[in-house]
Amino acid sequence: MQPERYELTFDAAEIVGEPGGGPAAVTVTRTQQTGPSGAPLYRDETGIVQAEINPEGEIRMLPTSTHQSPSTPRSVKPLPD
Repeated sequence: MQPERYELTFDAAEIVGEPGGGPAAVTVTRTQQTGPSGAPLYRDETGIVQAEINPEGEIRMLPTSTHQSPSTPRSVKPLPD
């Protein structure tokens, strides 16, 4: 069974738009929905970060607005339930 939550780690510059800063982590939780490829859809608590993660741990970031161009995280780590 696939984890209920994942920690996605990005470069802070990709999230806040400023250079420097080091890594920034975002926790996403599984929803009842599936993504375009049929894998489970995960979202953060704000609903801004959205990702489709398949059972092999491959991730596809999905935009939540027309002006968003989400970056691929540097790491994806399953979290314990």
